[in-house]
Amino acid sequence: MKRALHNVAAFLGVVILLAPLAQKAEAQNAIWSLVLTNPNQTVVAGTSGTVVYSGTITNLDSTNVLNLSGDSFSTGTWDPSLSVTEDPAFFNFLLNTGSLNPGDSYSGALLDVTYTSSTPATAMNNPYAGTFTISTDGNPNDQTQNFTLNVKPNASTPEASSFWGLAGLVTVCGCIGLRRQRRRIA
Repeated sequence: MKRALHNVAAFLGVVILLAPLAQKAEAQNAIWSLVLTNPNQTVVAGTSGTVVYSGTITNLDSTNVLNLSGDSFSTGTWDPSLSVTEDPAFFNFLLNTGSLNPGDSYSGALLDVTYTSSTPATAMNNPYAGTFTISTDGNPNDQTQNFTLNVKPNASTPEASSFWGLAGLVTVCGCIGLRRQRRRIA
């Protein structure tokens, strides 16, 4: 019995001595979040422009500064007419500030996808999917969010099925009108 009490006392002593070290190590691992506010965007084929993906980076830690060291994106196999770049506003934030104090956040543009009038609507990888990653200076780990760009066909060109459906409707209406006119004459 004495030996069991001795073991329990020794265990509690070790826990009491190591608890402050565990708290300090935990405090160095800042908690943060990355959220894209508009991760799935759609454009129309035959047009050109730039789609801006915005989001919020929040330092959820109440004691530690979050140091951001950069960002990256991966797009897999995209059409060559598409290009992805870091948004200038986010670039300036990383260059000039690059950190978030406890409880602070950055909200704004993060990355831009530029498309041209030759970007195909029916590409094999449509919608185009990518990932956006923000890196820190160590712990905590990097965070990644998915984003997509869907290129829809131009609506001004009717599909063949829509055209033939409309042509059939006009033909039926014309036949009904012709039949009514013949009944009035007879």
